[in-house]
Amino acid sequence: HYGKFVAEAKFRSETERFTKLIEAKDAVGIMDALTFPKVEQSNCERVREKAATYGTDRWGGEVAWRVDPDAIVRIYTDCMSFTKDVQ
Repeated sequence: HYGKFVAEAKFRSETERFTKLIEAKDAVGIMDALTFPKVEQSNCERVREKAATYGTDRWGGEVAWRVDPDAIVRIYTDCMSFTKDVQ
């Protein structure tokens, strides 16, 4: 699972910090250490832009949504949460 590879990379980059959190069984602290809000926001914006671009049909100047970009962002956000749970 991709989350395991990400977790390993984050652990190796801040071994001392994560070791202390793990030994203290600080689940909230670990989740905070795994979370990068600016990166997550940037990823969500990029996902929305791609969904808006590729999720439309354009015929004769009219735009019809095949999929709601905000729904795709919600699904992506849920997937990020699952990935952090795996980490």
